[in-house]
Amino acid sequence: MKKSLILLLFLLISQFLIPQSFYIEPYYSRSFALEKSDFSHISSTTELYFNDSINTIYYNKVYHYSLGTGNNYGLILGYDFSKNMIGVEVDIRYFKGKPLKFNDWDYIIYPEAPSYHVEFNYDYTLKSRYFSIAPSLKLTLNKNKWGLFLKTGLLIARCSFSYEEETWIYNTLPNYYPFEHISSVLQYKPKWQ
Repeated sequence: MKKSLILLLFLLISQFLIPQSFYIEPYYSRSFALEKSDFSHISSTTELYFNDSINTIYYNKVYHYSLGTGNNYGLILGYDFSKNMIGVEVDIRYFKGKPLKFNDWDYIIYPEAPSYHVEFNYDYTLKSRYFSIAPSLKLTLNKNKWGLFLKTGLLIARCSFSYEEETWIYNTLPNYYPFEHISSVLQYKPKWQ
């Protein structure tokens, strides 16, 4: 235990006393919604009469969400050549989007038989994830206390989306199931780009 602690302290102190060419930079950032998109969902109430007439009222709800809201986790691995002027970096990044939640409902009622009705409740969740690797060449110009750098390279990335739908049905009509629950997930997983 003591040997491990001494070795760890030596490594930490050496990072400050001895110039290193290899470096590791972990980072975290939080993305906030600057520009939100509109997601429109429609709910309804329907009245069914025994003479086959139907009256439906629709309710439109607009959700203002951003697909870019979420957490970024990253790690930069770098190596400097020739007195910190030329170097290479690999930026590994993972983005987990904030789940977006929507809700719809539909009510079917029978005014001539008030004890009978059917309720549909729909909950939708949209989730997004993103993973990327960006190898790059870094050119640095240091003058006095100021430093400028230019990075150029490749971006290799893969994103995925999942669309979850939960449906709850409550039914008081005779000869029907009084309660049903249906769950489905649609996943989109493209190849590396």
